[in-house]
Amino acid sequence: MYMLLKKKIESILNEIYLLDQLTILIQEVLKKLQGNY
Repeated sequence: MYMLLKKKIESILNEIYLLDQLTILIQEVLKKLQGNY
């Protein structure tokens, strides 16, 4: 039971991390696009 919970928490944290990376990436792209105008 504990191991299952641990795996679930790890996968949730992993998803949050990936979302964070994606958000940072999108912000960088938007900055570059705005800089071109």
